[in-house]
Amino acid sequence: MTGRDVRSFITTNRSRDNGDLVVRMKNGFGSSKYRPVDYQQLHALTEAKKLASSSIQLKVKKIQHASKVTKEQTLCKQHSQVWWKENKRLSESRDKAELQLQVFLEDKSKTCQFFEEMEAFEQQLSEERDEYKACTIHPIWQLRDDLKHRICQLQHQSSLQSPMENDFDPANIMKQVESVKSQQKALIEKLTEEQRAIENELSQCDLQECVDSEEMRCHFGEVPAVLLELYCPYPELKTSILTEYQQLVGLYQSKVEELDREREDIDRDCKWSKEDHWIFQTIVSQYPSDLPNRRTLYLDMLSKHLPCKPRQELVSHEKMWDLHRFNKDQRNALTESWTRYKKDFLIKAAMTIAEACSVYEIELIVAHDRRRQQEICSELKEKVMQWRIHQEEAARLESAIAARRQREEEQQETQRREKEKLQRANERQKIQKYKTEKQQAWEEQQRRDLQRLEQLKKVMAQQAEKDRER
Repeated sequence: MTGRDVRSFITTNRSRDNGDLVVRMKNGFGSSKYRPVDYQQLHALTEAKKLASSSIQLKVKKIQHASKVTKEQTLCKQHSQVWWKENKRLSESRDKAELQLQVFLEDKSKTCQFFEEMEAFEQQLSEERDEYKACTIHPIWQLRDDLKHRICQLQHQSSLQSPMENDFDPANIMKQVESVKSQQKALIEKLTEEQRAIENELSQCDLQECVDSEEMRCHFGEVPAVLLELYCPYPELKTSILTEYQQLVGLYQSKVEELDREREDIDRDCKWSKEDHWIFQTIVSQYPSDLPNRRTLYLDMLSKHLPCKPRQELVSHEKMWDLHRFNKDQRNALTESWTRYKKDFLIKAAMTIAEACSVYEIELIVAHDRRRQQEICSELKEKVMQWRIHQEEAARLESAIAARRQREEEQQETQRREKEKLQRANERQKIQKYKTEKQQAWEEQQRRDLQRLEQLKKVMAQQAEKDRER
């Protein structure tokens, strides 16, 4: 607080106000300066405000609930559109795959017994599937249709207010439904256990690792036989080509190992089960990348299929899945790059060795021809010496002729210049003479004009005198 604030805060006591204070204290609450308070009216106003606030809050809750329901309906509609498209795509893919498999089995069954056994096994599975449907699925659908018919009859009788039939027993029907449910549940559990046992048996075979190892052997295996079988007349060149290929293989292997370590680190950080990860991957893949509001849709669907996973965990797993896909894309790009570079390297190596063979053949031909050339050179050497002497003599004669021709040309040039000089002098004299004549003619003309002017003046003077005399 500053000094100015202290001075404004301190009040001065005036003696004329003391009487008013005493009167107020004597009158108390009955003073005319105060009004009585109606607490019942204030309580009623408070209750009315509370009621209005409660009604407004209820309206806000209703609006929020309606907005939430509308949002859920919109999301469900978008989910439905995506599901229909995905169902159509999967159905088409399944039909196409089954057709290709059928054509493949029909073609291979004629030449291989294994594929014939596979076709027979497929027929057996189809028969077992039809038998399973006849024993389990069809009775359930029949019971469902029967219950729908009974419910329709009850609704019709209740609308007509007629008594119920004597053979209708709700307790017996519920007992049958519960029995069917328990049987279906036991059957589904048995099928689920069989499915898990088959999946575990297949996973123990390590088919994916076999495929990956076979792919790596194909991509980064030994030196191709095509490169080894190429004949090269220069051993050092072939050794350098093989060394370069091994270095290239080592470089790509190191990059692949680095990507594998990154993938192992990503998989190690992932705490989800295989089933949850499969659900996540399947749901995310259902929504195309060009779909508007894609991330919101698949996160909403993930929260419904994986209610035990909070949103933060879904988002973190999404980031981890993006890293895993990026690692996979890098690996595929590296594999494609290696395949393309390997092909280019083999073509380049074959061309280099072919060029080396051509050069070696040329060297052999050159070495064979060199001896012949030396013999020819010794024979031509004397002829060349004679030709050189002749050329030197011819050069001397040509230089003498050229010198004489140059002197003649200089003399002609001197004569031409003198002639041109005389011509220019004559032209200047003619021009000077013409100018002199022109000047004289002009002076003569001026003199004549002056004489005419004087005569004209005299005539005018005489005329003027005559006029004055008159």
